[in-house]
Parts: sequence; C-alpha cells; structure tokens
Amino acid sequence: MTNVHSTDLPPILGYKGFRVEVFPNSVLRRTLVIGSCKEPDVEMLLLETVQDLRPVGDSDTIGDSIIHQVRQELQHATADGGDNINITLHIFSGRPDPVWTIHQTNRNYQSILDKMTNVHSTDLPPVLGYKGFTVDVIRNSVLRRTLVIGSCKEPGLETLLLETVKNLPPMGDTHPMGKSLMEYVTQSLQNC
Repeated sequence: MTNVHSTDLPPILGYKGFRVEVFPNSVLRRTLVIGSCKEPDVEMLLLETVQDLRPVGDSDTIGDSIIHQVRQELQHATADGGDNINITLHIFSGRPDPVWTIHQTNRNYQSILDKMTNVHSTDLPPVLGYKGFTVDVIRNSVLRRTLVIGSCKEPGLETLLLETVKNLPPMGDTHPMGKSLMEYVTQSLQNC
C-alpha cells in the first residue's frame, strides 16, 4: 500500500471502496481511501482480509452475499479495465433503489451508450412508484457521465435499460427483482 494514493469514493449506491486507517502504537499515522475499482488488486486483498472479521460494533461478520458482490465487481474491474455502466431504477420510497452493474460483455452495453448520445438529463417526478432511471458511465474506473431520465422522458432508452436488468440480480442481492415489480415498470412504460 506504500505506492497507493487516496482517491474519492464514487457517489453511487452499493460498493464504494475502502477506507484504511493505520494506527501504529495507537496513533493515527495514515488514512487511505480507495474508491471502488481504483486499485482492484489492493481492494481484493483488503476484501479477503476482512471477509471473516466482524466490523467494529457489530456482533456478526459481513454477509456472504455482500462479499460475493464486491468480489464479483473487483473481478470484472480487473478483467475489463473498470469499464461498466451502473443503472439505478428509481422505484422505491423509504428504501434504497436497486442498482445493477452492466459490464462490456453485456449484449446491450454498446446499445445503451449509443442511445445515451443525444439524451440530456431530466428531473425525476415527485411521484410514488416508477420515477425513472439514473445511468452512470464508468471508464477506467472513473465516473465519466451521469444521466438522469425521468419516467416517460425517453421511453426507448428506458425500455432498453429495463430489458437489460430485468433478469439480473441488483448489487447486494443474489436474485433478480420480483416479476410483478418488473411488469409494473413495463406497464408504466407502455402507458407513456
């Protein structure tokens, strides 16, 4: 870690990275912040180190599904240079919205980028239920663009995003979203 420099944590849901504080002789000597997928090899080492430990103040270890999800993101970052798209479906009130990471190997990856070319961000409507999507484009592990699409503002792109994620588990989950939820969003898009 001597050659690793601190980075910012990305403004995303899910895995954001690590914060490492070094306390030799009980004195804080160094704080290192590593944003997600900035230093995949170091992050993988840190993940392996903490996976069986209890976080300070907790009585249990971090869940296996969380460890699995972070490991998967780091493996993809190592394999593809950190290029991916994070898709957030704005649907819930009072709990975090689901986020999916789409890698270059996904058949819709390039289509999403192409459809985003001439699209500008809009506001999310202040309604209950389906509100739209946020798309974060990450290249070489750096957030390059964020696009917010309010419901029914870009139905073609919104439908493509929904089709891309509907059978994939969101970050932190092991199963895809419920079929009834996805059908509700599909119906909302058909009514645009």
